[in-house]
Amino acid sequence: MATSLDFGVPAGISGVLQPKLAHKWQVVFKRFGSGVDTQPLTSQVITCTRPNINWEEVTMHRYNGQAYAMSKYTFEPMRMTVEDDLNSLASNAIQQQSTRQQQLIGTGAPYLATAASGSEYKFGVVLQQLNGNDVVIEEWLYEGCWIKGCDYGEGDYSSSEAMKIVMEIRFDMVRQSIKQSGSSGLATGGVA
Repeated sequence: MATSLDFGVPAGISGVLQPKLAHKWQVVFKRFGSGVDTQPLTSQVITCTRPNINWEEVTMHRYNGQAYAMSKYTFEPMRMTVEDDLNSLASNAIQQQSTRQQQLIGTGAPYLATAASGSEYKFGVVLQQLNGNDVVIEEWLYEGCWIKGCDYGEGDYSSSEAMKIVMEIRFDMVRQSIKQSGSSGLATGGVA
């Protein structure tokens, strides 16, 4: 009879390791919108990208060849999809954050006013990978976040799908924390 220990790469560890599952995660917002309660928005997030980092390269030309060195890094913006709810709790939280960044929509004044510094409108995002038993096994800590773009979708008489809002979130820095096997805490590893 075959068991899970009979599978895997012969030179590796015995057996097959349980993978992290793409549907076992949650997002926690810090200082988003009004900063009071972002639980409705957390509950409505349905997709969220993990970090994508790229380094610029420097080409060093020499006598009869070339070599490469890494230079500055850049992160691709995070893309997040949110289901819009009938009570507009998700829309309201996103609108409040947009208003913190610049007064464009909604009610109130002054219109078109921008914040004097990033600390007035930037927020944090914690993307938590769960093990299926509500235990956090990995965290991505996004710092200096702001909404770069927001697509509120479209109405469609031929569709019975939920309305979705897609946000593109730019951030300054991200850190990864991985729970070490057999320990009670998270080990912090710097991505950048």
